[in-house]
Formats: sequence, structure tokens, C-alpha cells
Amino acid sequence: MKSKVLFIPDTHFPYVSKSALKKVLKLIKKGNFTHIIQAGDLLDLYSFSRYEKDANHTTPHEELSRGLEMATKMWAAIRKAAPHAKLCQLIGNHEDRLSKTIARKAPELSIVCKSIADLYEFPGVKVLKSSKDHLEIDGVIYTHGHYTKLGDHAKFYRTSVVHGHSHKIGIFYEQTARGLIWEMDCGFLADKDALPLQYTQSKFSKWTLACGIVESGQPRLILL
Repeated sequence: MKSKVLFIPDTHFPYVSKSALKKVLKLIKKGNFTHIIQAGDLLDLYSFSRYEKDANHTTPHEELSRGLEMATKMWAAIRKAAPHAKLCQLIGNHEDRLSKTIARKAPELSIVCKSIADLYEFPGVKVLKSSKDHLEIDGVIYTHGHYTKLGDHAKFYRTSVVHGHSHKIGIFYEQTARGLIWEMDCGFLADKDALPLQYTQSKFSKWTLACGIVESGQPRLILL
């Protein structure tokens, strides 16, 4: 059976776009996907960031608890809608905020929480250990992403790549000596009007609510 992969980009729980998430769940119910992957930045972890923030917005415990509760419900709904699909949770740079905060403020606690995956326990979901890890299915790499310019991931890996991270969308193609490769940037699934998402230079950031599908080796963007 050929793979049909749904790639759910950055959700930034608890600051998710609820309307976009509902559309994704509807897509899953009728999509017959073999794999469903969440791109990382599952949680925003705004309270753990090193950037200036509103101390009255939420506490670290409240934000982490709410975010994990919403993420758990999302994965439960996905598992119900696609009981035969393989489910995978990638790790993003926002997940790194927690480990970096521990290392900076209480390094002795790093022995207790070895990785963000220690916190993530979603039944039936494979959770990668690090934001440096990636998943490969049928020759296509699935990663959170670390570059912002479209095409740089494909040039780095020298193969086709699906990623999130930039919150923008686009598909890049390049002919190489080994054949045609491509890169798909899948946008994001968060509420850009939420306070923790207000770090762009302009309202016109080109951030786009979307997700990505790879079927028979071909990329397709779905606007939400």
C-alpha cells in the first residue's frame, strides 16, 4: 500500500486556531491517510521563552497544563478518526524552550526531564526525542524545520522535504543529478492574534493557515 501522509503544522497549543483544527479533523475522517504527522511546535511554551512577555498573561504551569490537555484531546480525536494510521509527533524549537529554561535556571533538574518526549504521552503516537530528529517515509523527509527560506531544506537534505516552522506556505522544485526533488512548507495552525504569536514585525506576515498532504510522492497544500 502506497503511503498517504497528512502533515499538521505548528499548533502552538493552547493558542491554536480552533476553526482550522476542526477542518483538519474533518479532513482526516475522509482522507484515508496511512500516516499523520504533527510538525512540532505542538506547544507554544510562551511562559518559558526568554523574550519579554506579559507576566499577567498566564503562569508556566497553567500554560503547560492547558496546552498538553488540548494536545491530548487532538491526538485522541485523530486516533478515533483514523484508527489504522501511523501517528507521529515531531519536536520543534518551541519545545526546546522548556529544556533551555531548565538548563538556564535549574540545570540540576535536567536529570529529571531528559527530553520533552518525557512529558508527551499520547496513546498510539510515536514521539521523536529531539528537534534535530526527523522522520523519513518513502524517501521523503518530514521535519519541523530550521531554515526560513523556501528551498533551503531540500538543498540541505538533497531530497524531498516537508516542514513547518516558518508559518508560511510554498512548494519548491529543483532538478538534480539524481532527479527532481521538492520541498513543501505547510504553514501553521495557530491563532496569530493570540498574544504569544504577536512577535512579527507586521500584521502582513504572510503566515497562512494550512496543512500538507503527500500522496504517491507528490506534495499538495490544503488551505484552511
